[in-house]
Amino acid sequence: MRTYVRIERVVLDGLELSRGERDALGPAIARELRRLAGEPANEPAGNQRRGSGPAVDGIAREVATAVHRATTAARRAAGPPARRGRG
Repeated sequence: MRTYVRIERVVLDGLELSRGERDALGPAIARELRRLAGEPANEPAGNQRRGSGPAVDGIAREVATAVHRATTAARRAAGPPARRGRG
């Protein structure tokens, strides 16, 4: 089974981030989601953390963990995938 998650906008109230941190947040969240899903980062080594820092990394981890938990719970609630077989 493949699961695709497309996040167009993340709203985080109460955080003050620099322009560079805001720009780095989306890719950092995507990296964390891929890590949680056990997938490769698909980025050259030099680009993985450019512009991010401890604040961005921590926020990305929290957001990715919340999204991962929600998608896992939704998959469980949906039940097992339908089996294809001879009818």
